[in-house]
Amino acid sequence: MDEKRFRLERIMGQDPQAVVLFAGAMRFDIASGLYVSGDYADRDENSGLISAGYDRVLAARDMCRYFPSTLFVTTSRTRDLEKPTYASVMKRELVEFSVPEANIVEENDSVDTITCIKAVLRIIDANAWTRVVFLSAAFHMSRIKAVLDRLECFADNEEEAVFLKKMTDRMNGKLLHVAVVTSDDILQETNPVYAKLLVDIKKTPEYEAKLAAELGGADRIRMGGEYNGYVLPVPVLSSTRSFPARR
Repeated sequence: MDEKRFRLERIMGQDPQAVVLFAGAMRFDIASGLYVSGDYADRDENSGLISAGYDRVLAARDMCRYFPSTLFVTTSRTRDLEKPTYASVMKRELVEFSVPEANIVEENDSVDTITCIKAVLRIIDANAWTRVVFLSAAFHMSRIKAVLDRLECFADNEEEAVFLKKMTDRMNGKLLHVAVVTSDDILQETNPVYAKLLVDIKKTPEYEAKLAAELGGADRIRMGGEYNGYVLPVPVLSSTRSFPARR
C-alpha cells in the first residue's frame, strides 16, 4: 500500500488536501430507479458529445483508499432543474463506495468548466487549502488548463475580478498548488481492467471527436476572441522575441 500511495502521490505531485471531481454526463438507470454517472456511451448536455463521468468516481474511490484524510469536492448541476445535480449523484456513488460522507463537499451551482472552476476556487479560498487536485477525464485536461491560464479573463464583475486575480497570484506564487490530473492516470495504477478499457475507448471515433472539440476549445481560449459569452483579449507577443536564424 505504501508503494501504491507513493506512485499516486508522484502522479499528483503532492499529498492533496482536496480532490475536485469535474462532472461528466449522467443517465437514468431503470434497474435502480436512480440517476447515475455516465460512461463513455453517454453524452453531456453542453456539447452533445461523449463525456463519461463514472471514471472520475472510480478514481476518487481508489484515491480515498490511499489518502483517507483527503476531502473530495463533487461539482456541478444539470441545466434541467428537475433532475438531481451531478454533484449529488457523484456524492451518493462515493458514499456507496464507502467514502465517508463527512469527507465529501458538494458544489451544486456550476453548469460548465468555467463556472465550476470559479465556484471551486471559492471553496478552496474559504477552506484555506493549499494543495488541491483537479480530477477529470484526459480529454478535458487541455481546456481546464487553458481556463486556469487565463482565469482573470472570466470575471463577471469587479468583485470577481479582484478574487480571481488573488487566486491567480496565489497559484503563480506557489501558495496554492493546483495539480490537474487525469482519471486515466489514477486508474492505470489502481484499476488495470478499467485502464485497459480506456485504451480501447480512445480508439473510437466518438472519443476522437470529443478530444478534437476539447482541444479546439482550449485553442480558442488561448488565442483570444469570443468564447462562451466572454470576449477574451488576444495575447500580445513580445517584440523582443528571438527566432532562430535561417540556414
